[in-house]
Amino acid sequence: MIKLLVTDLDGTIVRRDGTISDRVRRAFAACQAAGIHLCVATGRVKMSVTGVGQEFTICHGGTVVMQGNEILHRLSMTREQAARAWHWAAAHNVQAVFFADNRWFANFADESSAALEHFLGAAPGGQPDCEVPLARLRCAPEDLAADFPDLHLEHDGAWTYLRAGAADKGTALQALMDRLGLAPHEVACFGDELNDLPMFLVAGHRVAVANARSGLKAEATRIVPGVEEDGVAEFLEELLAEVQAGQ
Repeated sequence: MIKLLVTDLDGTIVRRDGTISDRVRRAFAACQAAGIHLCVATGRVKMSVTGVGQEFTICHGGTVVMQGNEILHRLSMTREQAARAWHWAAAHNVQAVFFADNRWFANFADESSAALEHFLGAAPGGQPDCEVPLARLRCAPEDLAADFPDLHLEHDGAWTYLRAGAADKGTALQALMDRLGLAPHEVACFGDELNDLPMFLVAGHRVAVANARSGLKAEATRIVPGVEEDGVAEFLEELLAEVQAGQ
């Protein structure tokens, strides 16, 4: 029996207009009422996570796992590591954005930072003075490798992301499963992008929406209608019917 549901947000249950349908919300709530845990797993940072009544949240690219507002697991750069990366960016005239738990920091101001400020709902600070789970610098990873052998570097488009170690949705989900004592066949996950692939490799039930990347669909055990057609809700409603039939 499935005991934990893990869902990505954008492109999986969050539509192009930024909303989550009432049908999806009702289906998640009904599953929780039936005793099934709910976790959101997103690349978003904590301060921008959309709530669907989840008990658990995986965010900051898999570096943070939370139960409610309590942090269960966090992989963060130390203050010293964050400060060193910040000063490196300044010395090399490289744009940098650092994401802490409830704050963010940027060393530049342009249209992209203004859009990020609007999305996060808060203005950026100056130099970070705290531990930082996730940062990104607008340069290639090879530019950073020699100076930051103690950090994990991951290239994505024009940015290189910095973490204290290798972390993704899969490592975070495995940590949560271990904490809850769950086996793969007791976990169902939903996704659309390739950054959902690591958790697909951990969960026993792997559900891709129709608009998902082909590489993710190849690893799915089920493909449901797209985000605009409430495909995740369809799966949840079928699961609820099975649960109720077995009672």
